Amino acid sequence: MFYTPSADEVVWARERTDTDDHLLALVVALKCFQKMGRFPKAGEVPEAVVDHVRRCLRQLV
Repeated sequence: MFYTPSADEVVWARERTDTDDHLLALVVALKCFQKMGRFPKAGEVPEAVVDHVRRCLRQLV
């Protein structure tokens, strides 16, 4: 899936966040920006995408 973060992207995001919630938000924003060419508005990202990124982050811990 396109929204799967790479290990390097997760390392980059971890260095810039201090909570798991912020990490998730930053990685979702990053992946959406890469796909859409812009940052999504609040509520614009489908829950399936957020859940997918959340699962990916758990696997990389």
